Amino acid sequence: MVKAQDFLHYVKNVSCDLSGGIKKNWRNFRWGAEHFGYVLGGQGELYTKELAEKWGKTRNAPSSWKKSDASYFTGACKHWYGFRIEDCSGMVVDAHRAGGKSYSDRRADTFHEQFKGGGRIKEIPEIPGLGVWKPGHIGVYVGNGRVVECRGKDYGTVETPLSSQPWKEWGYFRDVEYPPVSWAVEKYPALQKGNYDRKKNYALKKGDPNGYKYVKIMQNALEAKGCSVGKHGIDGDFGKDTRAALVSFQKANGLTSGGVCKTDTWRKLLGAE
Repeated sequence: MVKAQDFLHYVKNVSCDLSGGIKKNWRNFRWGAEHFGYVLGGQGELYTKELAEKWGKTRNAPSSWKKSDASYFTGACKHWYGFRIEDCSGMVVDAHRAGGKSYSDRRADTFHEQFKGGGRIKEIPEIPGLGVWKPGHIGVYVGNGRVVECRGKDYGTVETPLSSQPWKEWGYFRDVEYPPVSWAVEKYPALQKGNYDRKKNYALKKGDPNGYKYVKIMQNALEAKGCSVGKHGIDGDFGKDTRAALVSFQKANGLTSGGVCKTDTWRKLLGAE
């Protein structure tokens, strides 16, 4: 497991180099002077003419590339000579290796298959470090409607608006250790330790029509704990799948609230104990 802060530091300040002088283009893409370039199969190597020639003989170009493999590595990508390079999944693999940890290679779609909870992109919560996915491509949500992605050979690793790609789904990376749902207690101070409204008690139950924003908080927390709320994801609807996830969490933690999210369950979910 890699801590979310180390994962994000790598993505933002190493791959995209956002800690240095920032450049920006007309599409509001942002990157640093030493950001990583994009070459298919890259995982942080320094790209040189010698490496390009070697890969041109031993590796395949993207399936969309209609010319020779060698022309991709030594021609189309030669502007990345002198840069460290990666591709979209390589960026995420390297971020998982932050701090010297080993981590096996995998493809963008494999990361998506291994998401530990998630939902439709339009419902993405404000949690930096989440994965964003569309078929064949993966990126990392860094907050405030922005994503870091290794976008392609013309861009390299850049920070982009979430809306600049037709992302389909978001999810928790399986091997990233996310902090307790601090975003929730920060955004909704009523949920902070010792500050529960004892009168209302935030006792959410199945079919609750009045707790939309709190249901979404609960659903996000359940997903973060590995309890899936079903195929509809984080939708604010306390339906049967959400209740089943809640009951499962309560049983696993010795809670006896029977599918109603009361203060004892909130404390366990949000790490407020």
